[in-house]
Amino acid sequence: MPFLPNAKLTIMRGVYTDDVGDTHDSAQPIAVNVPASLVETSQVVVNYETGRQYDIKHVQGWVRPQVDILQGDRVMDGKGQIYTVDAVSRSGVVFGAADKRLTLRLIEA
Repeated sequence: MPFLPNAKLTIMRGVYTDDVGDTHDSAQPIAVNVPASLVETSQVVVNYETGRQYDIKHVQGWVRPQVDILQGDRVMDGKGQIYTVDAVSRSGVVFGAADKRLTLRLIEA
């Protein structure tokens, strides 16, 4: 699949320790305005014990191969939604080096 960017990402990495010794995710960006392609899919699953339906959303992303992004990083899209990067892998090679495929999970506010 050719890389078609539909979003600009801010990539954040690392943690910091506050005055009382608690650690928090850092909001310090390591890269901004990174072109990315984000695709959200959903799947309806049924809990057979209760009969309730749940809509499970999955977000996949693609960035260029030279982008510095690692599992555990956080990314923010242009709408301000923040995702954690659960996995980074290589997508299929179309021309030259393979793009990086990201498995993302929306962080609930």
